[in-house]
Amino acid sequence: MELQFSPNIIIKGILEEAGVFGILAIGMMLVLVAVLLAMRARMAALVLLLASMCLSNLAGPVGLTATAIRWGTLLCMVPLGLPAVTKQGAAMISLYAYAFFSLLCFPRSPYAMWSLQRSIALIMLMIAVPGVLRVMFDKGFDPTKIFKWLIVIAGVWALINATALTGYITEKEAGRFEGGAISVGYSALVMGTLLPFTIWGTFNRWSVVFRVISAGIASMLSVLLVFGASRGGAFMGAIACIPLLLKLSVKRIVTGILVLTLIAGAVFVMFQQAGSQQQELILARFAGTGGTSTLSGRIDLWRTGLHRAVSSLLLGSGSGTGLVSKLGRQTGQGFHNAFITIWVEAGLFGLAAFVIALMITLKRGLAAMRATKTDPELQAIVRTTFGIALGIGALCMVESTITSATNMLIGAYLIVTVMIHEIWLRTRPEFVVQVEIPQLPAYGYGY
Repeated sequence: MELQFSPNIIIKGILEEAGVFGILAIGMMLVLVAVLLAMRARMAALVLLLASMCLSNLAGPVGLTATAIRWGTLLCMVPLGLPAVTKQGAAMISLYAYAFFSLLCFPRSPYAMWSLQRSIALIMLMIAVPGVLRVMFDKGFDPTKIFKWLIVIAGVWALINATALTGYITEKEAGRFEGGAISVGYSALVMGTLLPFTIWGTFNRWSVVFRVISAGIASMLSVLLVFGASRGGAFMGAIACIPLLLKLSVKRIVTGILVLTLIAGAVFVMFQQAGSQQQELILARFAGTGGTSTLSGRIDLWRTGLHRAVSSLLLGSGSGTGLVSKLGRQTGQGFHNAFITIWVEAGLFGLAAFVIALMITLKRGLAAMRATKTDPELQAIVRTTFGIALGIGALCMVESTITSATNMLIGAYLIVTVMIHEIWLRTRPEFVVQVEIPQLPAYGYGY
C-alpha cells in the first residue's frame, strides 16, 4: 500500500467507502462523542473507545464508522485524562518515555509525516486511557465494571464473526477464515485479548446467567481463534488465562473443567463440520504439519531487524518505519517482534523504557497477588490483569502489533498496567496507614 498523506485523498477515500448512510452514522456518533465530553462521562468514553478499537478492524462502513468514532473519542478523552498524567506510576512514566523517544526520532524517518502521526496518536492514547482510569480510581472506581463491559464487547465481536463462520464452513471455502475483518492476524489478537476477561466472568461471583453467557462467549472466541488459524492470538490468549486458572477453589476447578469441556466440544464439533482443506490448513498452522515452520520465516525478519537496529544503535528511525520497505510501501509485515521493532523505531533508549515498564508491571503484579491472598475476588482481578500483561509480553517476542496506537492490544495493555499499579499501591502498608480503610469497599472488591 502506497503511503499517502494528502487530506484530500484521505477524505475522498472515506466518502467513497462509507456512502451516504455511513457518513450519517459517523456524524451521529461523533455528536454522541461530543456529548460524552460535555458530560465528562469518562467510563462511557472509555468503553466506546475500546469497542471502536475492536470493530475498526472490520471491513466496509462498520469498520470505517468505528475508526471515526475511535479518533473522535480519543480526541475527547485527552482533556479528560490530561490532569492525571503527573499522578501515574513508574510503569506509565516509562511508557511515556518510550512514546517521547518515538516522537523524538520521527525526523529520521524517510516518511516523517507518517511517523509523526503515529507518534502523536500513541502519546494521545497514553494520556487518554491511563489518565481517565486514574481519575476514576481516585473517585472510587470499581474495576469489575470495565471487565464486564469488555465481556459485552467480546460477545458482540464473537457474534459478528460467528455469523461469518457459519457461511465459511457451509461453503467449504479454502484458505483462512477471515470473517468480516481486514486483517486476520489482528482479528485473532483482539479475540486473544478479550478471552481472559470472559474466563474471569465465568468464575466471578455474580449472576449465574451472566456467568453462563461468559462461558459461552469464551467458547465462541476459542472456536474463532482455531478457525482463524492465527497462532499469535491463540498463543497470547492461552498464556493470559494461565495465572487465573492456577488459583481456583475446588468448586471453581469443577466449573473450569466444565468450561474447558464445553470449549473443547465446540471446537471439535465445528472442526468436524469443516472441509478437508480447512482442516488441513488449521492443522498446518497449529501443529506444523505439511512442512509449515512454526516460526514462519520470523528468524529471517528478526535478523533483518537486528541489523537495522544495530546500524543506528541509540536513535531510531521513527514510528512505523518497521512496516515500510525501501520502495516506500507499507508491507504490513514488520519484524514480528515488538522489541526489535521498538529498537528500530524508537532507538535503544525507547526500547529500554518499554522493557522497564513491562518489568515493573509484572513485578508489581506478582506483589499484588501475594498481598491479596485473603481476598479471592480481588486476587482474581489481579491474576487476570497480570495474565494479560504476561501474555502481551510473550506475544511481543513474535508480533509487533503493540507498537501501533490504533489497536486493542495497546489499549488493553495500558488498562492492565494502570490497574496493577493502583491495586499494588492500595495493598502497600504505607497506603493502608495513610488512607482510611473505608475507601476500599468503594472499589467493589468485597461484594
